[in-house]
Amino acid sequence: MQTHKMPHKAIILAAGLGKRMMPLTAKKPKPLIEVGGVPLIDRTLANLNNTSIETAVINVHYMANMMEAHLHKKPGNLNIKISDERDNLLNTGGGIAKALPLLGNDPFFSINSDVIWADCDPDEDALKNLAKNYDGEDEVHLLIIKTKEAFGYFGQGYFGKGDFYLNDNKSLEWRRGRDFAPYMFGGIALMSRKLFTGREIKPFSSLEILKDAQSKGKLFGHVHRGRWYHVGCPQAVKDIDILLQIHGDNYPKEGG
Repeated sequence: MQTHKMPHKAIILAAGLGKRMMPLTAKKPKPLIEVGGVPLIDRTLANLNNTSIETAVINVHYMANMMEAHLHKKPGNLNIKISDERDNLLNTGGGIAKALPLLGNDPFFSINSDVIWADCDPDEDALKNLAKNYDGEDEVHLLIIKTKEAFGYFGQGYFGKGDFYLNDNKSLEWRRGRDFAPYMFGGIALMSRKLFTGREIKPFSSLEILKDAQSKGKLFGHVHRGRWYHVGCPQAVKDIDILLQIHGDNYPKEGG
């Protein structure tokens, strides 16, 4: 992939059980929980509709029928494909490995379904910033957030310690037991199928892919210049409802 070329495909990781979101996930999967009146999955699709992304692959497991019914009704220009994990929940890495035939041969974005991001400046588009720095299929580029600015991750009632230190060449180092790191993973990665060569389709975390890339000096981070929210628990739903209104990031339901 040449530098600056934007990927045309993304996978949205939406198959988790949502246990930390109980009781909200007792009757619906986490990606369908509404924040500011809009289901989480719709917010992600709305963001992708405003980019070069043409195909969104979404993996499903918990309440998969409900997810599929919702996605079948979605408007917009995206070609939505389902990666079915009904029979075996594969975790984030295994889920991507299973979905590779739907993602094709070119690099792709991997996006967690419980993050909301807003680009406050057209010149600071989160996905474009990952793509313009990407220069090889053995690399992984992550959207990273300043830990103390991560709504729903750090602050009153939230105790995230961060994940990374950022070097001058944009490479990343893990916190590794230190009390605090200034940056945390923002739930969006740019990667390629090459990184999954030899990997079986079985449950494993995508952290294995990231740590392998970091050991080779191929894990890079790019600081998000807009706002970012993590919807990781019921309290975060309530808090972020308010913040979306305050910051003007409550984009409409029909956007996805």
